[in-house]
Amino acid sequence: MEVQEIVEQYRRFHPKRPTESITDAYRLAAGSHKGQLRRSGEPYITHPLAVAGIVARYGMDDVTIAAALLHDAVEDTVLTLEEVEAAFGSEVRDIVDGVTKLTTETGAGQWGSALAFAGAQFGIDVEVWQVRASYDSKPYRGYLMRTYGATVHPSPSTLTESTGSRLLSRYQMMPSAIAMLIRTKRNVSPTRPTIDNGCRINVNGATAPAN
Repeated sequence: MEVQEIVEQYRRFHPKRPTESITDAYRLAAGSHKGQLRRSGEPYITHPLAVAGIVARYGMDDVTIAAALLHDAVEDTVLTLEEVEAAFGSEVRDIVDGVTKLTTETGAGQWGSALAFAGAQFGIDVEVWQVRASYDSKPYRGYLMRTYGATVHPSPSTLTESTGSRLLSRYQMMPSAIAMLIRTKRNVSPTRPTIDNGCRINVNGATAPAN
């Protein structure tokens, strides 16, 4: 796939939107990956192009396509997140950064442990928010997750609340952000009158009570 095919696909969904960010992201990605080969012997840039082609076919915007083109460049080349942000803005930077970073919630810790193990195999940074009762009573689960390189936090906590609110304000449909915010509200509200215990979340335009 060539970048022009991606641009044409993008124009099918966004005929009046500019395409410069897509072509600029391609040039930066191609230059960053220059000389790198896949195991098949193909130039490495064929992979970011293929990913960008997929998201373009789904009608994604230019921000998402640019991030798709750059998603491996920061991890596998000398390109930095700061350079990505300077060239394309914080939204592209955050998506690129998120590709190699995974945030999740776990109860007793089995899911978090499995995800931490998988992240270790694939080079993905994993951040786990573990239910506080389990975090306190089963420290061996946290130890196991940390052994695999994950960062583990208790949930709820002041950190849970601030992080969940921040994530939810930026990425409204991120499940981990919604879960963290709901858990904080439901668990902290008895001692924090200012917290609304009837936390309501908006999913695809439909408002529903979180109870």
